[in-house]
Amino acid sequence: MAEMTTRDRVASVALVVFGAALLGIGLLLVLLAHGAGPTTVATTGSVPDTTVITTPGHAALGSDVIDSFFLGAGAILLLSGIFYSRVSKIGLPGGGSIELNPVVQAKVAAAIGSKLNDPDQIAAAYHIATANLVGRTGEDPAAPSNAVIEAAAVHATSMIESGHR
Repeated sequence: MAEMTTRDRVASVALVVFGAALLGIGLLLVLLAHGAGPTTVATTGSVPDTTVITTPGHAALGSDVIDSFFLGAGAILLLSGIFYSRVSKIGLPGGGSIELNPVVQAKVAAAIGSKLNDPDQIAAAYHIATANLVGRTGEDPAAPSNAVIEAAAVHATSMIESGHR
């Protein structure tokens, strides 16, 4: 797992707190919501002069769409915050994603492959390096500079060689 900077920790904690807040709001809405009240029907008078009076109950409170949004968004943000340092790709509905482009991935693989020989170590170092590159907030994650790629590869390689995974 990649080491987290102070900025990463703050982002992780913010995601957890915001996600937990959205989950709490969603659960509160679910617990407080209730369906429409019962309709009452009263019959007055005697046959043949009867009158039927229908009184509707209260309107339904709550919305399944809003409840689902708060619960879903809260769960996603909470999990993103918990696993912040392990996220290397984010998939979006409709096939979109946020990840390193293939050229950068190839550069990372080449830089790590020149330093390590064991396939398991290379795979672990590659995962650490790509997670570090995607998690960078100071520049475009799709096109980091060669110096940044090399630094991520060196950092990942040193972590693997020292026994951190």
